[in-house]
Parts: sequence; C-alpha cells; structure tokens
Amino acid sequence: MNGSLEQVVARLLAAHCDLTDLHLATGEPVRGRRCGGLSVEDAALVDEPALFALLRCLVPLEGSAGTQVEALRRWLHVRDGGALDFSAELGGHRLRGNVHLRAGGALGLVLRRLRDAIPDLDALGLPVLLRRLVDRSRGLLLVTGATGSGKSTTLAALVHHLVCSRALHVLTVEDPIEYRIDRAACPGGGALLGRVSAREVGTDSPDFAGAVRAAMRQDPDVIVIGEIRDRATMHAALAAGESGHLVLATLHTPNASEAVERVLSFFSPDEMAWARSVFANALVAVLSQALVRRREDPGQALVCELMVSTPAVRQQILQGTTGQLRGIMAQGRRDGHQQMTAQLADRVRRGEIAEEDARYVAHPAEEFTWLMQSAGAGRSP
Repeated sequence: MNGSLEQVVARLLAAHCDLTDLHLATGEPVRGRRCGGLSVEDAALVDEPALFALLRCLVPLEGSAGTQVEALRRWLHVRDGGALDFSAELGGHRLRGNVHLRAGGALGLVLRRLRDAIPDLDALGLPVLLRRLVDRSRGLLLVTGATGSGKSTTLAALVHHLVCSRALHVLTVEDPIEYRIDRAACPGGGALLGRVSAREVGTDSPDFAGAVRAAMRQDPDVIVIGEIRDRATMHAALAAGESGHLVLATLHTPNASEAVERVLSFFSPDEMAWARSVFANALVAVLSQALVRRREDPGQALVCELMVSTPAVRQQILQGTTGQLRGIMAQGRRDGHQQMTAQLADRVRRGEIAEEDARYVAHPAEEFTWLMQSAGAGRSP
C-alpha cells in the first residue's frame, strides 16, 4: 500500500469521480464501487491497525489505539446490528460511513461519497409529472428503491426544486445529512426563495420518529424523512401528511406496489383500518427507481416506476387488495402511471442497457420476461 490508508482513500476519492463507495476490511484489498460493480482499487491487504487509524481520523475515538480497538469491538458486539453509522470529511470529500463487525470479530468499514452538487430534475431523467405532484400542499410522496439506487439524490433534487420556486420552509431529517441544499444556488445563480432546516439523527435527534414529531411544531411546509425504518416513524409520517404537510420519504422496496404493502406491514391488525384510511387519503404517489449500467456510454441509467394516487389506487388500499395495483398501473398510463419493467424492456430494445443487467433489477421478474417475450413475438421476421 502506497502511503497510509487515510492517504490511499483520499487519493482514490480525488482520482475517480465515478467512485461511489469504498469497502475496507481486515485482510482484504481496498475495493470500490463504480457503475454498480465492485472492483479492486488497491491490491495491498488492509490490516487492523491501519483500518483503526483511519477510523480515528474519521470518528472521534478517545484513548490509545491499543485499548480502543478492543473497546470498539466489544461495543459493536453489543449494538443492535453490530454496526455504527457516522458522517465525516476526508480530503475535502464528505462521507457517510458504516463500521461493523465481520465473521470472527474482524472490523469492516464502508464509506459512501456524499456529493454537494444537486442535479436538476430533468437531468436525472425523472418523470415530468413529478414536478406537479411535488407541488401539492399536503400528503405523502414515497421514493423507493434498493440501497445505492439514488433515492437521496432524487429527494435532494425535489427539495431544491421546491425552495427555488416557492417560499417554503422545508425541514429534513436524515442519517446523516447528505446534500447541503441551503448552500446551493438556484438555476441561473439566483437565491433560494425557500428555507431548508436540516436535522441529523444521532446528533440533533435520537431517532427519526422523534425528529418528525418535533418537526411538526417547527412550522414546516414540507418534511423530508431520509428513511422510514419502523412503525413509529411511519405513524409520524402519515400523521404529518394527514395534518396539512407535504411529506417526502424513502423506503427500501423494489417497486411501487410493494411499497404500499410495506407501509401497511408496519401496523398491527387492530390498527389496520386506521392505517389504510389515512394512507389512502394521504398518498400522493410512489416513485420507485433503480440504476442500471449503460451498454456503451459511461455511468448508469436511471429507470423509474411511478404510481399516482388515483381513485382506483386509493380504493385498493382501503380494501386491502394491493395485489390489484400492478394491473391498475399497467392499464393507467393516461393517469400518469409508469412501470419500471416496461421502461427496462424498452431500453433493452433500444440497445441502451443489456438484458441481463435489466433483469437483475426487474421486479417482478416474470413481468419483465413477459414484456420481452411479447415484444419479440411482435417483431417482423
């Protein structure tokens, strides 16, 4: 390894703008994620003293290295999930980190690059209808997808659009804070019309649910929840959306219909009637997204699914017949619905992405297969 691990990480971040994540683990080479795939960035094996020295640069750890590495290991061992999330800065790069225990008690560290530049909604390739949906004065808009699918970037672009176009107070609850929207300029160099207040879980509030409840007393027009992880946060999000706030939040689900099922799964049978009623009334839309490697151009393509809260969608939520939602979406393009599987199939046919890459993110997979087979059957010989 050429230099300390801190120098290696800083050098890699500076040299490769397409590097989104770094994986560092005891006894393994430094790996990085680019365009969705992992590759070896430095072949030298990481040892524990070097990894702990890097951690001490990123996280305030008291005491000597010799005693603290064992203390950290013991502390992680008793934590739920055996991991610690943190935010840090290294070489001018903002990072989100996760230090965790691996098999046999070895330390592992994953660093994700946090970017300050906020892309435009059009540049991201998001549905045009999203601009109108996010201009609502109340309700719940969910952004879903796997880890690393760009959900935080989409939320930041939506918030930036709002505070550039309207004099709103937007309050964000994040873990950690990813985009510094209050420092960004509007298109053309103009000043923000609205105001952004950012709260970081673990620093400004002990948890998401408490921060969201507190936010409702701080005169927000829009509340942004970085991630809904539990029933308490989901309950607070629905209450905020029902009470006259626009709530933007993320969930880890692969498509829009499963997002609906996930929301309802937070609640017990005794609460289900209330949850269905409030959710059906509050829902604005569900945007699901994924990133897929382009075949020829560098980088990844964003593919989206959009389920708009139409009367038919609300009726299925109220009745609990969420299995009907995909059929409603397939037949409701005039209402603004978009299915990710259809977008994937279309991009494969145009040669923009490979079929195997599209199939990897397609959900449900059988729906994508049917669309591809239908397109093949319709072609002229």
